[in-house]
Amino acid sequence: MEFLGLNDKEVEKSRCKYGSNAIPEAKEASFFKKFLESFKDPMIEVLLAISVILLIMSYFHYAEIYEPIGIFIAIMLVCLISAKTECASDRKYRELKHSVKKNTSKVYRNGKLVELISDDIVKGDKVLLESGDKIEADGFLISGGLKVNNASLNGESEECEKTPCLNVDNLSISLDAESLVDAHSLFKGSVVYEGSGVMEVKGVGVSTLFGKMAVDMQDEEVSSPLKVKLKMLAGKISKIGYTSALLIALCYFFLSIRNTGGFNAFFSQNSIEIIKSIVDCISLAVAIVVCAVPEGLPLMISLVLMQNTSK
Repeated sequence: MEFLGLNDKEVEKSRCKYGSNAIPEAKEASFFKKFLESFKDPMIEVLLAISVILLIMSYFHYAEIYEPIGIFIAIMLVCLISAKTECASDRKYRELKHSVKKNTSKVYRNGKLVELISDDIVKGDKVLLESGDKIEADGFLISGGLKVNNASLNGESEECEKTPCLNVDNLSISLDAESLVDAHSLFKGSVVYEGSGVMEVKGVGVSTLFGKMAVDMQDEEVSSPLKVKLKMLAGKISKIGYTSALLIALCYFFLSIRNTGGFNAFFSQNSIEIIKSIVDCISLAVAIVVCAVPEGLPLMISLVLMQNTSK
């Protein structure tokens, strides 16, 4: 079967109406935004809480002022280095992505089969697909026969057989899981495992299933394995530290009550003595939390990540 494809005028009309096949990159976050996001780290939140408590205690002369100042300086260093590391990593990734050769596809245009950059594909194009080709747009198979691998879209490694659809003029691609394994639909991101055929393009760019997934991933940042592990570690340290601090503070409080001769004797004291005993319990609890939380861990991780990024 011979395919003429679109002419130049039809290509421009289709591109103006349905858009380009290129998927826009996520907007690069500013250094200031990444700096503020660094404060959301669980370990940083714990350290901030400790520094505020120590600052209040230092005002009442129950702690040295250098303790909260030292923790706050460490927090600022961690956040600055983390933001710098993330910005540098993002910049290097973009540079690497732009240096890689763009994918191409074999497309019928003006009665000829030409090889184009995949970003130039428009809705209505007829694309020739052969074994090993990566599908660069959504559409229907209109000629030939294929077996495609949809692992990049649904994780299934088993090949899916595709047969020609005779009438595609009034059909539109359904962006759901069932369409991935139907008899005629082809999707951007899939790979031709076996056979050859011609696809009529019905979806390009962000209108494709792959494009929608890419846009969703840009909107919601996925935590790295390291961030997930650090969050779990911070949670465990916090639980152990807070629980231990609460138990020891209660034990110390009840010991103070016993030393004064019981509940009645303790609460019959003047209010200043009672408040002093309670503050002593809180001071002990804070000291335990400070000992339990490794203040240098976030700074060490930020420095290691920055060094690895530089290399």
